[in-house]
Amino acid sequence: MTLKGQNIHLRALEPEDLEFLYEIENNESIWEVSNTQTPYSKWVLKNYLENAHLDIYEAKQLRLVIVFSKTNERFGCIDLFDFDAKNSRAGIGIIISENFRNQGIGPVDNTFSGSDANGDPLGGKMFASISLEASFPIGVPEEYSIFGGIFLDAGSVWGLDNTQSTGTVDDSFKIRSAAGVSLFWDTVIGPLRFNFSRPIKREKYDVIENFRFTVDTRF
Repeated sequence: MTLKGQNIHLRALEPEDLEFLYEIENNESIWEVSNTQTPYSKWVLKNYLENAHLDIYEAKQLRLVIVFSKTNERFGCIDLFDFDAKNSRAGIGIIISENFRNQGIGPVDNTFSGSDANGDPLGGKMFASISLEASFPIGVPEEYSIFGGIFLDAGSVWGLDNTQSTGTVDDSFKIRSAAGVSLFWDTVIGPLRFNFSRPIKREKYDVIENFRFTVDTRF
């Protein structure tokens, strides 16, 4: 298992993450999907950072920062919470900074360094998407709760306040689309979904993801 991918990596919290955490924790737009009900002070967050070194078995939680590998720029966090070692279970939460949400289909920095463009995603202020999906039986006995599906997704992210200071940026509306097939399996741990897709419309700098696996939790 590795915490480093092709474009991003995860790292532990550092003292210099104070301002970053302060911005995230006091963003009221995400309070409804978290347990936050009141603002956090910098004093509280500083104490939290000082204890962030505690082992997950002791603290019952773990927070990692999501970082662009090329620039070391922070753009999100992954949280493991309510860790239950006996049952190998934990809750998980992911937050992405607003400017970088849905960044896979948005403007990128095409400033060249040597012979290669940076390709760093820049996010955008405007977002539009459409998704069409259908599911159907595939001949498996009903008691197995396995179904097939097809889907078509299209969308775009565009619009930046400043396209000059970051280099060569095209922040115009550029549609991306993909189609694929799905396999749904309703299990005791929650609905599992396996997606296999191919791009229909894309830009040359887009990173292609042909397979995705997801699991939902029901309460």
